[in-house]
Amino acid sequence: MRRTFEDVLRVPAINRYFADEVSGFGVAYPEPLFAPQQNWEHREGVSGHRLPDKELVLQDGTRTTLYRLLENGRWVRLQLTPDAAAISDAMNVVALARGADAGMFASFASVLVRPDGYLAHVRPAADARRAERAAA
Repeated sequence: MRRTFEDVLRVPAINRYFADEVSGFGVAYPEPLFAPQQNWEHREGVSGHRLPDKELVLQDGTRTTLYRLLENGRWVRLQLTPDAAAISDAMNVVALARGADAGMFASFASVLVRPDGYLAHVRPAADARRAERAAA
């Protein structure tokens, strides 16, 4: 049985599945910790999921990783589009370079990341909001 299980764990997708289950990284939280503020939303299938560590390109061209930004135990607001809305002292606001992280945040102007690496809320990009309203 041990040899069979070792063979099964050599399959990357199965190995990742078991690693997520054992570590708790596969856990998702469908309900928000708090209600989103105006222009923010708790998006099903996105919010409540742990974000993988990823290299980020900041607005000034420097590079860092998501988990490096979370090291101080504060919430992190990653912004692709500047927003002058009220910002809490309990979070770091990080301006990302436009287009540098489009794959992860393609339809969002900003995302709010909890200190444990889970995505809390998203602020859709203005063009994404217009498209959603037109489809409704």
